[in-house]
Amino acid sequence: LNDQLIAYYFEHLARNIAADALLLEPSLSHMAAILQDSDTLCEMLSVPSTRGATSIADQMRACPLVITPINDKSDPDEIEGGCHWSLLVFRRWAGMGQGSGSGKFEHYDSCKGVNAPHARAVARCLLPLLQPGVGGVTIQLVAMQTPQQATPSQTVLVATSHLGPRGSSSSPMYHARHTD
Repeated sequence: LNDQLIAYYFEHLARNIAADALLLEPSLSHMAAILQDSDTLCEMLSVPSTRGATSIADQMRACPLVITPINDKSDPDEIEGGCHWSLLVFRRWAGMGQGSGSGKFEHYDSCKGVNAPHARAVARCLLPLLQPGVGGVTIQLVAMQTPQQATPSQTVLVATSHLGPRGSSSSPMYHARHTD
């Protein structure tokens, strides 16, 4: 799997999941991991893609469920790289209203949490965009119960298989429980 295939799959999923979920492209999570600068990332994402459109930064502040793929690639000079994908999910607390409340990061890793350090780095960079005014806090990354992959080629596809159809409140992604 590579960035283009994951991006294509996420584009496909975006048409089939609940409207209150925002799927971020692999390039965005990689940029967050490399930059590690929330202010610069926020500035980049504050520009709408088209006239009259909502910027990605504004969507991130308002959306109750933000999902991004995580890759273990660490060399910014490589065009492609990394060998394992997982999912990082930011879920706002129920009852807090869109964009107004606290939330938590959940990590879905089909390979026993090997991407947790990468997910934590991305979460650290994204948190100020998801919850403006929150800074300098310790990132809590909850390891979620995820089917474990049988082969290396399954990676993020195993985790995204939990995403339900648009509007489905029965999707495990919406009612996931953390592992003990």
